[in-house]
Amino acid sequence: MLNQDAPLAPRGAVPESGPSRAAVLLEQGRERERTGAMEDAVRCYDLAIVTAAHAGEGSVLAEALRRRGVVHHLRHEPEPARELCLKSRDVALAHRLPVLAAEAINALAGFDFESGAIEAAREGFYEALALGGETPALRARIEQNLGVLANMQGAVAEALAHYRQSLKAYESVGDDRGRAIAYHNLGMMSADRELWDDADRYFERCLELAGGIGDVHLRGLGLLNHSEVHLARQQYELARRNAEEALGLFDRLGAKLDKADA
Repeated sequence: MLNQDAPLAPRGAVPESGPSRAAVLLEQGRERERTGAMEDAVRCYDLAIVTAAHAGEGSVLAEALRRRGVVHHLRHEPEPARELCLKSRDVALAHRLPVLAAEAINALAGFDFESGAIEAAREGFYEALALGGETPALRARIEQNLGVLANMQGAVAEALAHYRQSLKAYESVGDDRGRAIAYHNLGMMSADRELWDDADRYFERCLELAGGIGDVHLRGLGLLNHSEVHLARQQYELARRNAEEALGLFDRLGAKLDKADA
């Protein structure tokens, strides 16, 4: 059952000005996803998709489809995840919404990356950058993804350049969640290089920002990967507490891949 403290917008209750019912549903879904109420988020996204399709609201439909697809991805359900993000891309292109099309392509490239299709992922990230790179928030996320890819292939200087460009873009738009992700990835990279003091500082900054915005998934990732720093410093109790808290958060979210890592 949905939280009655923040009910869904009822039919016929949307004023003549302001966001449509579909847009309100989408925003409610985003808020519920951010705080870890995934079943409520799914219901909101599903209702937003139906409502936006009926009303012909291409921008809301494209975003709701993509976000619903990402939920499937978190649950390790690759086929519906890809299908919904492809639909999101097609809706965005049909409505001449290049930034939303780029968002969907960026998500699809992320799926390729995680499945090991590295060249397909690289092509997708650059395609997304060409379509929507003029938007700082999107550019920041794509730069982040390119940094992860470069880091995985051992291109340290290239990865650092992408991460720093990403952080700069996030800071330019005041995006605390994006900044937290950038610090998280810089922490990961520092840990890979056994720069434990740097890694500790980056993860602490990530956790501070994630806590400030109430992002449950990001906090879980920060806790889990910070535990590697604690292990390296032989702070075993801290490492155990971090991993256990992360596991609890991922279980709450139904994030199967992250639970396996924890």
